[in-house]
Amino acid sequence: MQHVESDVFASKLSFIMYKKLCLFVIFFCGYAIAQSSEMAFSNVITVENAQKSVLITRAKMFLESKKYDIKVEGDAVKGKGKFVVEYPSVVKGKTEKGEVYFNIAVMCKDGRYKYEINDFKHLGINGRASGGSLNLSDPECGKAQIALSSWNKIKSDTNENVKKLIDELQKNMIEISNNPDKDNW
Repeated sequence: MQHVESDVFASKLSFIMYKKLCLFVIFFCGYAIAQSSEMAFSNVITVENAQKSVLITRAKMFLESKKYDIKVEGDAVKGKGKFVVEYPSVVKGKTEKGEVYFNIAVMCKDGRYKYEINDFKHLGINGRASGGSLNLSDPECGKAQIALSSWNKIKSDTNENVKKLIDELQKNMIEISNNPDKDNW
C-alpha cells in the first residue's frame, strides 16, 4: 500500500512541476514578445507608365538629396539614414540630443515601387546614453539613463519623421511634367 501511495504522490508532484514549467514558459514567451515590437514601414506604390529605370533614378536622386549613404543593387536603391531627436534628460530642466539611424530600401519594377524602412537604432550624441533598438520597450542603457517617457518621445518623434520622409519620397517618385500637353491647357 505504501508503494502505491508514493507513486500517486510522485505522479501528483510531477504534474504540479509540469504545470509550473508550462506557466513559466508561457510567461517567458509573453515577456519576450512584450519586450519587442518591431517598428518598420513598408508599402507598394503604383506609378502609372513609369519605367523601372526611371523609378530607380528617382529613388537614387531622392536618397542622395537626403545625404544618405546609398548604393544601387540591381532593381533596388538601399541606404542608411538618420534623424536627430531631442528629448528630456534625466537631469531636470535639461534636454538631450540623439540620432536615430535606420535602413531604407526602394525596390523598383515597371509601374510600381516598394519602400521598406526599418532597423531603427538610437545613439546618444557626444557620449550621451544610447537607447539602442527602437524595437525594445525599454532603452538598452536602462531607465536611469533615458527615462521611459523620453524613450517613448524618441519613438514618437521617429514615427513622425518617417511619415514625413515617406510623404517626400512619394512626391519625388511621381513624375512632374515640365511640358504640359498643348491640347490640354
